[in-house]
Amino acid sequence: MGVVIQHTAICTDQDTHSIVELAARAGEDCVKQSGKEKKEISLMINVGIFRDKNIMEPAMITLIQQRMGINLTLEDPCYHTFAFDMLNGAGGMLNASQAAGALLSNGDVRCALILGGDVHPSRTRMKHFPYNAVGAAMLLEWSKNPDDGFQSIEMKTCADDYIGSRAFFDINKSGADSIKTMNFDYEPDYAERLTAFTVKTIQELLEHYRKNHSVQQSKIKLVSTHPWKGFTKKVAVSAGLNGHPVECLYEKYGNSYSSALMVAYHDAYHAGRLKKGDNILFLSASAGLNVVTGLYKM
Repeated sequence: MGVVIQHTAICTDQDTHSIVELAARAGEDCVKQSGKEKKEISLMINVGIFRDKNIMEPAMITLIQQRMGINLTLEDPCYHTFAFDMLNGAGGMLNASQAAGALLSNGDVRCALILGGDVHPSRTRMKHFPYNAVGAAMLLEWSKNPDDGFQSIEMKTCADDYIGSRAFFDINKSGADSIKTMNFDYEPDYAERLTAFTVKTIQELLEHYRKNHSVQQSKIKLVSTHPWKGFTKKVAVSAGLNGHPVECLYEKYGNSYSSALMVAYHDAYHAGRLKKGDNILFLSASAGLNVVTGLYKM
């Protein structure tokens, strides 16, 4: 595809519990570290699911864009920003990368900024909320070398109607307080079934990667979401991805959900576990059951 990751940044600040603020801080740090000016960001995509006050409209990315002050007027015809939300749970970053690739490839977009993160709608820290608020940003550009960047992005959902996990707020019950409530419902076998479905999906994909991309599984490094402690390691061992140590980031970051893939890549890259030439398998698994993967060549 030629879509390459240029920079990433995360924000774990404890002085705010607004996803607008957390994502904006991560985005500003990411752009600054890249050496680019804000006005050069011509595409912004938010992949966060749980947002301040359960806001549905306008798109959350418009509030983040406003907070960052990126191309808010049309005074300069050379610079403009197309911004939208793309929501697919933990796999949103990969779906956004695929969409960004289509726009980057035709030259209409100079660089794309993907942003993510999830907070309790009350903008306070609630013990029952299963996701840790971590703002994350990833800057993408187009490479003329087709062997660099994302080589393949795949998505698979289970064939039956099993979902496993649901989030909802009840307007009839909560009324005006719905802007600060969120309820969760889990099937008792959700963890077991999601793990099994993820392992099966990876095993099928490894053969596809071997045949179509000449990538051996012993050479693949796994960058995964971490919905609970031990998930990534169990999946890696069961799927046969034993060539490289897999870091469990749950204890360090918790389940950061929509930002988890960006967090995992950022942590691995800055810890020196990823280097030029590596074949990376991005893996997300969440309710649906839904598994999204991306084969990436650094």
